[in-house]
Amino acid sequence: MNSLFRFTLACGFVCATVGSFAQSIITPPASSGSLKMSKPANADAFASDVESIASMSRLGSVLYEDDPRKRDWGNYCGISRGNSDRGEFRLAVRNASKALHIGGGGETGGANPVATAYAARDLSIAYSWAGDLPLAKAWAERALEFANKINDSRVDVNAQIRQEAIKTLGDVAFRQAHYTEALRLYQDSYAKLPFLGGGVYKDLGKLAIANTQARLGQPEGITALVALSKTGDTDFKMIATRALATEAIARKQADVAAASVQTLKELAAQSKNGYESAWALHLSSRLHASSAQTAQAIEAALAAVSQLEKVRSGFRSSEMKASLFANTQVIFEETLELLADAGRWTEAFEVSERARARATLDTLRLKSTQAPRVVGLIEIQAALPKNSVLLSYYTLPKKILVWQVSGDAIKGTSIAVDRIELGTQVEVFRKAIEGERLTQVRTVGENLFNRLVKPLDLPESKSIVIAPHSFFHFYHFKRLLRAAQAVRNGGSKSEKSATPYQPV
Repeated sequence: MNSLFRFTLACGFVCATVGSFAQSIITPPASSGSLKMSKPANADAFASDVESIASMSRLGSVLYEDDPRKRDWGNYCGISRGNSDRGEFRLAVRNASKALHIGGGGETGGANPVATAYAARDLSIAYSWAGDLPLAKAWAERALEFANKINDSRVDVNAQIRQEAIKTLGDVAFRQAHYTEALRLYQDSYAKLPFLGGGVYKDLGKLAIANTQARLGQPEGITALVALSKTGDTDFKMIATRALATEAIARKQADVAAASVQTLKELAAQSKNGYESAWALHLSSRLHASSAQTAQAIEAALAAVSQLEKVRSGFRSSEMKASLFANTQVIFEETLELLADAGRWTEAFEVSERARARATLDTLRLKSTQAPRVVGLIEIQAALPKNSVLLSYYTLPKKILVWQVSGDAIKGTSIAVDRIELGTQVEVFRKAIEGERLTQVRTVGENLFNRLVKPLDLPESKSIVIAPHSFFHFYHFKRLLRAAQAVRNGGSKSEKSATPYQPV
């Protein structure tokens, strides 16, 4: 690349995730276990001044005083739970903070530990379902601390507070792949349910335990999932059957997997549940892929994508209550991987654009099946300026897919890289830039350049338009290229003046 290489960052292709949404609520607490916060991750950060129990209570005080219809703490907790059920996590946090304020707040549980324990429990649920695991854990632990201070025989502390707080801790451990710890916590949570009654909560508790046992490779997990898939109403049966199919495929239990996938298809068809139909097709694709039936796997995967696009967007709290942490982007990701591995890059590009559109719809929680209009490849090529190339990135768990699109051609490249590890490197790069640590900027920038740009063998004398994905939206591509150029120049110029790249 020479001085004619020009750079443009295109912001027209947007894909936000639950993870980045969770970061926009609040940043994680310090490792010491306190609820201190660092600088918000981005400009959309919510309640960035919430650093502790006391400051959350102060936030609740401000919101409570501004509330024209003041309620008691119990009503605010009930409203918060309803907010979480609908995926309205910002509102859930706001309403729970009001209950915390009414309870007296404070590090010791305040004047009313019943109110503060319930409020902390509801805050932990809101943060857990939003995907902010550090804060979910911190508030669940606070709920348990406050519960220990309750001396009121009218309150069933075990069933109403400890059970749900411990389950939240189990959910955090499960999502962090600490399955042994998750199983212990789920079993402890289940033991806190009342001996008589409990109803659906007992079935949900059994499902969480069985799913975790299966994930750990324990045979009793699959056995329990088989039994649970025949329990309860149709909705519960579908969730349990999906969990069974997922684990049976992973354990290479082909007969159980095939039977459960077929059962899920039938249940979804009978109940006209398009969402579960999409998952059934996805699991069918995964089952074919496990048997090296690539053509059938791709056919089922594409059908799953098409089915999912017909489904109304929205948060499904039933999956969270069952500790089944589904993410519809997995359907798109595995479809993309199948197409890329098969060399079907044009189809993969079209699916990637559909995935971005669906992610936007899901992130905004739009109550509609109408996703943002997807611009097709031909239309994109026609819109590209002359002498320019579009670089479209898409991150997968273990690789990055990159398409080079020009006015008359498309070329795909797969770069092997771990998504979590790369995300960490990107964050280091960003912090080095913010701290003006130029040596680190150049070192990390050169490394990222070699991994993300150099393998593409880009044409010289071209304007490059970059369509980022996931954490790349917060990534300084321009500074990356500057750092790489500065290193190539042997540091003879400052990093700021060495760049030959100019925004278009």
